[in-house]
Amino acid sequence: MAEHAAHAALAGFKWLVSPIITNLINKGYAYLDMDVAEKMQDLENIIIPQMEILIEAAENSPHKARLHGWLKSLEEAVYEAEDVLDLHCYYLLKQKVKRSTGGITVRLESLPLIKNLLKRFTFGPQNIKLKHALMNLENVAAKAKEFLPFLTIGVSNVRGPEATNESGRKVTTSLLTHTVFGRDKDRDHIIDLLRERVGLEHESSFAKSYTIVAIVGLGGAGKTTLAQYVCDYEREAKHFDVIMWVHVSQRMDVEKLTSKMVESASGMECPHLNNLDTLQMELTKLLKLKKFLLVLDDIWSVDDKQWELLLAPLSVGNRGSKILLTTRMKGAAELLGTKHFIQLKEIEQSDFVSLFMYYAFGDAKIDDNTLCKQLEGVVKENASKLHGSPLAARMVGGQLCRRLDANFWKSILNRDLLKDTMKSLLWSYQNLDAHLQRCFSYCSLFCKGDLILRKGLVHLWSAEGFIKTRDESKQMEDVAKEYIDDLVSSSFFQPSSLCDNSYVMHDLLHDLAEMVSKDRCFRVEGSLTKEIPREIRHLSLIMDRPSDVKEEICSLRNLRTLIFVGIINDDCIDDLLHDIFGKLKKLRVVDLSSCEVRKLPKSIGGLKHLRHLDLRNSSFEFFPKSVSTLYHLEFLFLNCTSVWKGLTHLINLRHINCFGGMLERVPRIGMLTALQTLRCFQVQKKKGYELKQLEKLTELQDSLHISGLEDVEGKAEALEAKLKDKKGIEKLRLEWSTSGNSSRSSDMDTQVLEGLCPPPQLRILEIMGYQGQICPSWMVGDRCLLHNLKSLELHQCRALEFLPDIDSLSQDLNDLVLQDLWKLKKLSILPPALTKLVLDACFSLAFGSKEDSEMIRSTQDITISQVVTFSEGLADKHAINIRQSKWSKIISKSSVQTDGNSLRNWLELRMDIIYRNLQEEEVQLVLPPSLQLLELTSCAFTNSALQECLRDLTSLTHLKISDVISLTSLPSADVLRCLTMLQELEIRECWFLTSLGGLHTLSSLKELTIDLCPNLSAEWPTLGGSTSLLPSSLESLKINACNWKHLDDLRPDLASLNNPFMASLQLGNLKSLSKLSITNCPNLSSLLGLDELEHLKELVVKKCPKLTHAETKLGDGGSSQLKSCIIDAPSLLYVLLAERASASLNFLHVEDFNSESFRPEDEQVFQHLTSLRNLHFRKCSIKSLPANLESLNSLGLLYIYNCQNILSLPHLPRSLSSLSLLSCNPVLEKQCQKPHGQDWCKIAHIPTVYVS
Repeated sequence: MAEHAAHAALAGFKWLVSPIITNLINKGYAYLDMDVAEKMQDLENIIIPQMEILIEAAENSPHKARLHGWLKSLEEAVYEAEDVLDLHCYYLLKQKVKRSTGGITVRLESLPLIKNLLKRFTFGPQNIKLKHALMNLENVAAKAKEFLPFLTIGVSNVRGPEATNESGRKVTTSLLTHTVFGRDKDRDHIIDLLRERVGLEHESSFAKSYTIVAIVGLGGAGKTTLAQYVCDYEREAKHFDVIMWVHVSQRMDVEKLTSKMVESASGMECPHLNNLDTLQMELTKLLKLKKFLLVLDDIWSVDDKQWELLLAPLSVGNRGSKILLTTRMKGAAELLGTKHFIQLKEIEQSDFVSLFMYYAFGDAKIDDNTLCKQLEGVVKENASKLHGSPLAARMVGGQLCRRLDANFWKSILNRDLLKDTMKSLLWSYQNLDAHLQRCFSYCSLFCKGDLILRKGLVHLWSAEGFIKTRDESKQMEDVAKEYIDDLVSSSFFQPSSLCDNSYVMHDLLHDLAEMVSKDRCFRVEGSLTKEIPREIRHLSLIMDRPSDVKEEICSLRNLRTLIFVGIINDDCIDDLLHDIFGKLKKLRVVDLSSCEVRKLPKSIGGLKHLRHLDLRNSSFEFFPKSVSTLYHLEFLFLNCTSVWKGLTHLINLRHINCFGGMLERVPRIGMLTALQTLRCFQVQKKKGYELKQLEKLTELQDSLHISGLEDVEGKAEALEAKLKDKKGIEKLRLEWSTSGNSSRSSDMDTQVLEGLCPPPQLRILEIMGYQGQICPSWMVGDRCLLHNLKSLELHQCRALEFLPDIDSLSQDLNDLVLQDLWKLKKLSILPPALTKLVLDACFSLAFGSKEDSEMIRSTQDITISQVVTFSEGLADKHAINIRQSKWSKIISKSSVQTDGNSLRNWLELRMDIIYRNLQEEEVQLVLPPSLQLLELTSCAFTNSALQECLRDLTSLTHLKISDVISLTSLPSADVLRCLTMLQELEIRECWFLTSLGGLHTLSSLKELTIDLCPNLSAEWPTLGGSTSLLPSSLESLKINACNWKHLDDLRPDLASLNNPFMASLQLGNLKSLSKLSITNCPNLSSLLGLDELEHLKELVVKKCPKLTHAETKLGDGGSSQLKSCIIDAPSLLYVLLAERASASLNFLHVEDFNSESFRPEDEQVFQHLTSLRNLHFRKCSIKSLPANLESLNSLGLLYIYNCQNILSLPHLPRSLSSLSLLSCNPVLEKQCQKPHGQDWCKIAHIPTVYVS
């Protein structure tokens, strides 16, 4: 490993050959007003190329140590020049801030003589330092010439792509040389892809005869082995007429590779032909009208012209031909138009152990059973050291099999196991571009296995100055994202499945990053076990008390990065930071996100190079004024309840996240012209908060929320924001206040919105509280600018009567949300790509026919009377609350109560409005088949209108119907049967709904909620048994506040039964049900089919006073998975649960139990709760708990809340770990006081007792 470390150290200097040196010198001398064109020409054309030669050749040179020393000096000179130039820029920024705040008058500064004197006085010392630093950098760089005579190389002899095989890369063949472990699924998947015709282009003269499948993974991960495994299978299967194997490697030689393809296709040695055209004609003959499989192993090149030339002869093959390639670089595969990617992952641990044993034992036969077990034990114990690398398993196993001795094996496995694997990875690293090398090595600051977030990494790289772009139109953050994509493509990063835009590094690659960055980066985990090198530039600390290593940290005078990771419990953190900021003046990144800093030291103002400051977990009431002098600061993360006025002095800020949400209170935010992140801006009638503050913020990205628009006076003021120029904004929310603005002019809102024209690339637009009657011109007709819009939301635009033609607004519109558009009367044609539609409280929208309205009108009085009767007898009075309905905002006053007369009047007024709207014009809602989510709330839909709009919505997955008073039945089975993708259905507050229609035909429905539908009918038992209106696919069922209409209303033939007002609910067909909740159903008397619910895990039954019977019980049918139960009467446990179900219960919550005592049969049920862990009693009238609680040996937590009648506790189980008595009788609380309370002896054994 030491040899690799030396090579890695030299490879780590490659970034110096990038344009960084020339850029530094150019920029520095420009500040000094010096012409260095001739000097730069010599540097760029002679010195820099010689430096590249030296770095390439150094690892094989006998003068390696001397070269390394010179490269270190060069690196130090670059760092010094960067720092001095950075200070010069700092003072320029300081002058700029003073000018903008009036510190220096424009008139005085504009005088040439004064201007020259001011510049000389201010920058004289800095200019001298800058000139010395630049000259030093030139002199060190020029020493490259001195080293060339010592190296017996020339430019032509430098190790390049042609030397790849000589440097350790082996040429591969299609033949398997060993047994394969753990790759059968991958092989079968690839074979399926090779056999399928999906993805082939349509027949045409330009269509390719082949498609491409790529295996992508790290070096040594087993890509070649898997490809060989596939070839081995295909030779036997004879699916392809010709199978070719070509090992490509880094060098892209079209002639040589074509010759290999000819040899592989013919099975014969290719004649020596120097003409590429002749070679290609030969290959064409071999492949014409044949179905071939070409394996291209280990590709690197991204030269599209070379690939186009190489693959040209393949066009003559038969359709269905395939190319299978292996690569570390996904980008190379993408360049070739790859259709399918196989991202190679680690094999299972058990398979890896088998693989390791295969190589370790070789062909040996061991008769000694004891020895065999010893060796197997050694392998299993040490397999994890190889980090899942098949290459490492092969290399190390090959050493072990030479000598079957347990001690020998242990000695081998204690050595450096990964030498050959690391050599392969180091070679991959050396072939990265210089800027990628630098960025990758920096990641050694993270811990192994850490999740690396894309945005955070982009910010760090940018703050460190690693991101370089010559294209001025490109944002630095966009270039950094390209760097990440390149590292992913090269397999140095792997996308994580844990969250979007996050990555992980393989452990071996993390080791590589540590190796190549050891002179620049250092990480301390737990405690300091070795000395921190004084020359390091980047440090991360993963330790509880970083103040323990204060002296070591403060001695690192060249440190640029300081990152605290993990949970910091250090009382001395404030003092530590004071010392660090006072001594480490070159810091550019300070990440304190894991610390709770109580007081930010004033010394932070001395960090003139600081770009990145993260204080997201620290709250300050006051900031030191010195923070306002951090003019270089670009990234700032805060968690504060107040902001300081000097924030706007930080004119280089690009991103600021204020987790306390106070950024909108910062005056004069417009000074931060580089700002890219401004989530919210609130307009106020105060200086510094005008809309024109947004004028110069042209760099804003992602999203912007502008509120307080009621304080904007006219179009001219709105135009000052220049929203149209903010090209980076993709989401825009425009908000007017809807409170206290009754006198606001509708025309004023219209003018303001007209002036807030957004950028044309906008994807999401939300408008809230707008009181204009028409839409702005930029949303209408030929002047529409929103052709890229994906989502449109209009909220509380209560005066808007008509929408623009939505279909022409944007053909790609996916989401449309219309909420509280009270006067909207009509919807235009909806775009074909729409996937989400929400209509909420659009009271003037009415869909249906006059015939429907007349039918509803004829039964209105009877239906309303039934609703009123139900509401008056409802056990939970809070289930109906008129004031919560959106209709109450336009037809009721806030003083309306939920008494019968108020409810009757309220419903009659609503029906009158709906009736009038339906009489005006017959309107049908036509929905596109692409729709996936539909929400209809507080709108007028009749049965026929709903039937028509749901017809053929085969993509619909979520449907919500709420507060639709005109609906009496769901659509019929022939309509609902077509909703084959529907998984969630919510029906709420449909007051007149009596029938569920064809609900049972929804074959994919998983979740069903029926809430406050007082006229809904239940399904009734017949003489031969019973059926259910519920679909059998259900996994979750919630029913609340449903009356289940009187039995004699539905079945006159059964009116003579003894219980004419009781209903049963059939559940037996719901085999997949895992959650069941039934509440506030006063007429429900029986649940049928409980024994069939073997997968039920959660059960809630409350406010069902007549539920006293179950034909069968949960658990009667066999096993029970019930874990949680919430009830309001313990008797329900006896009614609903068999012993098996009771025994499986972990959580029991008893709430609003109104009896003063438990019946004997209720208490008996408690003894069956053998698995119960949590028991809650809430708002119960009982005077005592069950006497047999002591027998519950699994009970861990007992929670009693607001049970005022309980005066004493029974003996409690020894297993109890927590007892909570909250808002209980003071007598009980006194009884439980330690140590003299009468009940203290019953609870003294409980570790945690909380009494309040």
